[in-house]
Amino acid sequence: MMVIFDYWESLDRNSRIEFRKRVLEETGIAMPTFYQKMQKKSFTLSECKVINSIIDEYVGTRRIL
Repeated sequence: MMVIFDYWESLDRNSRIEFRKRVLEETGIAMPTFYQKMQKKSFTLSECKVINSIIDEYVGTRRIL
């Protein structure tokens, strides 16, 4: 399983915006909270599950392309 921060670092600017938007929509956290949690690596277990499923989907999509 890829660490959320590592995945974030691998994205270009546009992909980060898209990824962040989806994470905020699906977790319900606010943008400032998202960045605080990224910095402190303090996502809850339920947030991690949602984010990891998004990452799995994006990584799977990249493999197909």
